[in-house]
Amino acid sequence: MTGAGLKPGPRSKDVEEALKRLGLVEEEALNKPEGRAGAEHMHRLAEAGRGTAERMPAP
Repeated sequence: MTGAGLKPGPRSKDVEEALKRLGLVEEEALNKPEGRAGAEHMHRLAEAGRGTAERMPAP
């Protein structure tokens, strides 16, 4: 499910591998960040995900 106004961003390595195995995307077509800007973007995504996971109630 995609929220309103959100654009698709880089995919995790697990998602990339799953899409390739299913034949839903060509390896060249994967959206991969490059250079320092890409690394900083991936770090921000990881931090946002970690914060979301910490706020989730325990099962």
